[in-house]
Amino acid sequence: MLLGSALPFAQAEPLGDAVEAALNYHPSVEAALANRNALKEESGEKESDLYPRLSVSGTGGREFSDNSTSRGLSVTRGTGYSWLWEGNVTASQLIFDGAETWKRADAADARRDSANFNIVDVREDLALRTVLAYLDVMRTNEALGRLRAHAQIIDDYIGRIEKMVKAGAADKSMAVQAKDVRAQLQSSLSNMEGQMKSSNAAYMDLTGHAPGDQMEKPVPRIDLIDASADGAVTYADTNHPTIRAAMMTEEASGLDASAEKAAWFPDVTGEVSYLKRDLDDVIGGEMRDAKAVVRMNWSYAVGGAQQARVRKTLHRREESHAKLEEMRRRLAKEIQVAYSDRDTSREQVAVQKDRVG
Repeated sequence: MLLGSALPFAQAEPLGDAVEAALNYHPSVEAALANRNALKEESGEKESDLYPRLSVSGTGGREFSDNSTSRGLSVTRGTGYSWLWEGNVTASQLIFDGAETWKRADAADARRDSANFNIVDVREDLALRTVLAYLDVMRTNEALGRLRAHAQIIDDYIGRIEKMVKAGAADKSMAVQAKDVRAQLQSSLSNMEGQMKSSNAAYMDLTGHAPGDQMEKPVPRIDLIDASADGAVTYADTNHPTIRAAMMTEEASGLDASAEKAAWFPDVTGEVSYLKRDLDDVIGGEMRDAKAVVRMNWSYAVGGAQQARVRKTLHRREESHAKLEEMRRRLAKEIQVAYSDRDTSREQVAVQKDRVG
């Protein structure tokens, strides 16, 4: 959803408002929420297997029979016709299945929790990208303004040099050098204008509207940043939503493996049913049948399908664990690189200040 129709094209917008717009309207957040809601429904679907199941069926129509009953009661053709009316109600309750249903329900809960952490991860990543886009727009705006102001100074400088050359007070090489400086400056201006278009496009993609003419320079909360990279890595390993989501995915894979092992046990189900059937006497007459039974069902694939499914889910769990470790390493690397870049930037700022002087 774009906000261009709701917000003025040019406006003063603080950083917080830009981040809020991105979090409220960006499609990636809506996709993550939809995925979480779908997994929530899947969790409810698995848990419903733990409760009784009710089945109702009805049949009505015309029946033709040619069997021992009709031939014994009919003295003409040995066949019979009848209207058929039949109704059946059955209630069943799972008693035992090796805890397979419980574990599949727990696995679905773990996947739902993983999706919840994924929503947090998507929102935090989106907020970070929006902050970077906001700062990039401010940086390119400021740089472009300074380049344009400097271009006016260069044009004035070239005009004075040309007058000095005509008066014989300066060499032509000075005018050539000044024009070369202006050409380089024009190239920098063109490059910066291209960066401005790119930064505006990135900002609009994230927030849904173009950046305002006036943007407030944010004040960073340095006190919230850990002093050392090692401390940040330790905190991230415990709290980062990407890590938490991967941990829940690994847990779900382990529960899936346990559920497959439980399939080796028989299923025991309690069942209560009532059947009523009405036919002409020549075929069968009325019938009522009520049952309260316990059913046991056990099937075993002698070809090794069940063992293969168990091994498959165990391999999936190993895959989830490997991905979790990969995420931990990648996250630690990114944090170490970020702290290194920060230290390098501080040194570069000091050097650039000396150059400006």
